[in-house]
Amino acid sequence: MTGKEAVLAAMNQQPTGRPVVTLITGGEWYFNYANQPFVDAKTSPEKICAVFEKAYRSIGHDMIWPGAGLLNYPTHCLGAPITDNGTNTPALTAPALDNLDKLDELPWKAALEDPIIVAMNTSSHLIGQAIGDETFVMPTQWGPFTTAARIMGAEQLMIATIEQPDALKELIKRSAEFVWAMCERMLEHPNVMGINFSEPVASGYSATLNLYSIVQIN
Repeated sequence: MTGKEAVLAAMNQQPTGRPVVTLITGGEWYFNYANQPFVDAKTSPEKICAVFEKAYRSIGHDMIWPGAGLLNYPTHCLGAPITDNGTNTPALTAPALDNLDKLDELPWKAALEDPIIVAMNTSSHLIGQAIGDETFVMPTQWGPFTTAARIMGAEQLMIATIEQPDALKELIKRSAEFVWAMCERMLEHPNVMGINFSEPVASGYSATLNLYSIVQIN
């Protein structure tokens, strides 16, 4: 039984014969293990794919999470400065938005065509092609609430829940649309089986959205 078969069996509450095992996210470790600086890989789908494929070939986990370690880049593409010159997870150094009244100024559509986001989307397809018959490929992204917190800063977001709730709801709505626009492109490959949405700002946990049956039908 391949890792992919084991995950699908577990999801369908069928016997697997063994525990299903994976390293949750793991992006920083993967890039360190490959000795691949983020800044040199962020616009290269091939280099990103090579990092995740090397990790899988070395560990053999049943499920792998493309996008792990790259999750702050979409906010960077919206205008937030970032530090990414090593193998540590790229860190945002300031928000993309300092005032909710400037929400329309963010380059929502243009960001989706940024070479970094295009590389993230394409690398998911390459990973699915390279190892998706063997392991369950499930890209990961920040969820809408955490994306909104990355865009304006977590402290300001929490203040806005009290002082500007309507404007904040609009930011969360647009964040959801932005994230989903990326995810839709990732899901175009038949071996990309679903999307994991991490919402640490909202809950401290990750919510896994099981879309493999939808992808297979389409």
